[in-house]
Amino acid sequence: MNNKFFADRNDFFKYDLLLEILEKSDLLKQLTFIPMLTPSDKRRGGHRTNYSRGLMREELFRFLQDCLVNGKRDIRELRRLNMKETRRVHDEKPHYTTLMATG
Repeated sequence: MNNKFFADRNDFFKYDLLLEILEKSDLLKQLTFIPMLTPSDKRRGGHRTNYSRGLMREELFRFLQDCLVNGKRDIRELRRLNMKETRRVHDEKPHYTTLMATG
């Protein structure tokens, strides 16, 4: 993980997928995500920031777009993400999901 890639479309896909797995699993109640941060370097990349929400989570999309617009491309920003998601089964109560980044 390199901060220059934070909040790009691959991150959006990755975080939405992790949340989907956690939400759909009857066995998982918690998920620990431990990114391995690498130092900034001169590699090109991190420009895949023009993406649409599609069918993925709106709250996650808005959060990542806010990070991009405000120049907060730092994995530690995930600490601010505390999502309230309603499961797709209508008779269940909403649950809360948090992706935490350490460091």
